[in-house]
Amino acid sequence: MVQPLSALTDPTELRLRSEMMLRMAGSLARFGGWSLDVQTGTNFWSDELCNILGFPAGAPPRVGDAYALYPAEDRELVTAAMAECAAHGTAFDHVLSIHHADGRLLRVRVVGEALRAPDGRITHIEGAFHDITEQEAERAARAAVEERLESTLDSLSDGLLIFDSEWRYSYLNPKALEILGLDLDSVLGTVFWDIAPEPVRSTFGAAMRSAADDGRTIISRQYHPIIDRWLEATAYPTASGVAVYIRDVSEDEAIRRDSDAKAEVISAQAALLDIARDAIVVRNLDHTISYVNRAAERMYGFTPDEVIGRSVLDLVYGDRTVFDIATGAVLRDGQWAGDIEQRTKDGRTIIAECSWTLLRDDEGKPKAIFAVNSDVTELRHEQELALRRQRMESLGTLAGGVAHDLNNVLSPILLGVQSLSRSETDERRSRMLKTMETSVKRGADMIRQVLTFARGMEGERSPVDVEDLLGELRSFAIEALPSNISLKMTVAKGLWKTIGDSTQLMQVLVNLVTNARDAMPDGGTITVSASNQELTDAYASVSHLANPGRYIAIDVEDDGTGMSAEIAGKAFEPFFTTKEPGHGTGLGLASSLAITRAHGGYMQAYSEPGRGSRFQIHLAAAPEDIAAFVKDDSEKPEELPIGHGETVLVVDDELAVRELTQQTLETFGYHTLSASNGAEALAVLAGNPSGIDLVLTDMMMPVMDGAALAAEMSVVYPGMPIVAASGLNANGGVARSRAWGVRHFLSKPFTTQTLLEAVHASLPTSGDRTGHGR
Repeated sequence: MVQPLSALTDPTELRLRSEMMLRMAGSLARFGGWSLDVQTGTNFWSDELCNILGFPAGAPPRVGDAYALYPAEDRELVTAAMAECAAHGTAFDHVLSIHHADGRLLRVRVVGEALRAPDGRITHIEGAFHDITEQEAERAARAAVEERLESTLDSLSDGLLIFDSEWRYSYLNPKALEILGLDLDSVLGTVFWDIAPEPVRSTFGAAMRSAADDGRTIISRQYHPIIDRWLEATAYPTASGVAVYIRDVSEDEAIRRDSDAKAEVISAQAALLDIARDAIVVRNLDHTISYVNRAAERMYGFTPDEVIGRSVLDLVYGDRTVFDIATGAVLRDGQWAGDIEQRTKDGRTIIAECSWTLLRDDEGKPKAIFAVNSDVTELRHEQELALRRQRMESLGTLAGGVAHDLNNVLSPILLGVQSLSRSETDERRSRMLKTMETSVKRGADMIRQVLTFARGMEGERSPVDVEDLLGELRSFAIEALPSNISLKMTVAKGLWKTIGDSTQLMQVLVNLVTNARDAMPDGGTITVSASNQELTDAYASVSHLANPGRYIAIDVEDDGTGMSAEIAGKAFEPFFTTKEPGHGTGLGLASSLAITRAHGGYMQAYSEPGRGSRFQIHLAAAPEDIAAFVKDDSEKPEELPIGHGETVLVVDDELAVRELTQQTLETFGYHTLSASNGAEALAVLAGNPSGIDLVLTDMMMPVMDGAALAAEMSVVYPGMPIVAASGLNANGGVARSRAWGVRHFLSKPFTTQTLLEAVHASLPTSGDRTGHGR
């Protein structure tokens, strides 16, 4: 058993034990031990103490030189304390300044006490020496941050009040005292409800209580007769109570009431115009707009603020030829009516049925044009489609009858020619019969196309795998397309089946690809894509009215010469072709349309001169019990970014959020530290100045929020990545923080994927860190 120092009688053993204890003390971080022999004046320093003050181990300075290390004001204090301890055994504990051997000034804590011999004599003074320079610097930094925060709050242009959990005033900034007419000394520490009973049952009082009880931010605006002001108050729950921002909005309310009164008059005058279903636009003679009603907003997509004072030409007219003619008619005749093409805000071209009237001033001079416009785009489109369908049906009826008769005429001719060919021995006559047979077959082929157009698809129907059909089309294209034309095909997964004749459907696709090839004499790309689509409403196409349902959409697009709108409108008419004589009958698209229509589908064509053409086929999908063949596309595990031991400081005042965020990050390879507010985060950063790779901070926190933390870090730790998380963009804090180094923002609640992706993307050198979470 080790004996206590007080039980030792041998001075030598006592000194050795003391020195051993001093060395043990020196093993503590930045602690050093020292001892002074009162009788001999011999000075002993532990190795750690020598290291702290910059002296070689085992070679401390002499006592006098050691005293000289202290500044004059502290030297007297140390000398007096040592003398008092040596004379009377009085222990001491002082925080002082002392010079390092290199001249730096350190802050240290020095403690000492007397060591007595068995006879009561004081033989030694021994003690400990603690370097607290860093702690003092951290304390000063924290004090500076708190002072800066208080200065910021004091300089706010809005009032700020902070209440504790008992509704006692704990802080009021100068602006709050000015707005409320209060004196800080008289209200600090008092209960809010005691000195301001008026808000207890008011909207303001209810908002404050809701913020505290429900833990949510509440904004209220109310007139306070006691101070004769309108105030807007935003109550924020805090960990220890409620914080309230108040803003004097009396001037805003006065302006609003005045504006409301004027608006009522204007509203009454405009009410009749606003209930009109037609768009009403009043424009000056220089074509600048002075008024639009609500129907005009809906029709064109522009708000009044976006159009008042702007030229109607810039907003809704591309080609002004018809506009100039119509305007001239209004100025000459006083009115004009007719259809005109216009543009909407989103770039759509619409057809407007217009009735324009000239407005005159009191002297009879023209001053403005009053325009009543109706969007008749769909109506005109439906009328055009109806006329086109009628024309197609009439042509189909005619073509069917003609084809039937021609077939009867050509059939015996073909039989006769072939019979004659078999018995003919004259070479010249055989060639003539062969030519006749070829011509008859060509005519028969034309008739088949006419019959297909007139009567649609014939034959037995069966399930058709459209994906297999497109595979056959690819094989055809490889053989049929020249080397300067490439085929690009995109097929959606799980393509539905259709019911029909695969041969005739293949004829449609081949016809479209062949037409695309012919439209690109200089080469190009043919793009074929297929996907599933559901039509929720009836749709009027060039073929017929398509019913709602499930369709397989196939697009065949080329980047060839294209067609004008006039030619595209005739593309599906039988015998219409843009090809040279002898290169096409004009029945290809007509028969393709008939086949598609017979499959319960419809077709559309889109083309512009010089920009290629796109033909779209919609085939009715088979019932689900027949088409249930979707390939197994089992989902692959989602790859998430992982860390490689980087340290992330998680700052959030919500414990559950903080802990779950830490657990998630640690699960995916990160090391974490935590803090509950910005002030704590700065302390953690100060304690780990080079060991933190990224800070993930909430924006709304008590004491110091995320915006203030980001601002402080931009000065103290410039360049350190910051990821901000927020459920509320309060006072623009999130937006302001972008200038303070915030790399990414996460909206709460955020997912694991968005969290990991944001952290991964914000680290300076991400590298290739993708993998599966543990």
